[in-house]
Amino acid sequence: MVEGGGLENRWARERLLGSNPSPSATLHLRACLHAKGIVIDDHRALITSADFTEAAHKRNIEAGTVITDAAIARALRAQFDTLVDRAVLKRVPGLHAPT
Repeated sequence: MVEGGGLENRWARERLLGSNPSPSATLHLRACLHAKGIVIDDHRALITSADFTEAAHKRNIEAGTVITDAAIARALRAQFDTLVDRAVLKRVPGLHAPT
């Protein structure tokens, strides 16, 4: 989300909206997208905006794509492994595939 007065945020805001945005354009700065990544196997990953909630399935507009690329699947898995190693995430018991 682009918000606040920091130099990076001002730069991003101007890149997104131009130097003199309309009031209606600035309203959209409150919107954000956060993606979810799922490693399917060593060759495929799913990147999606969808949550596993009732709202996501019934009311929200969600999008996702399956990426068939071993390098991307490995990189995403490495990112998850790093977050687990740093105790940012916890593994779901029974779902960890062998490395």
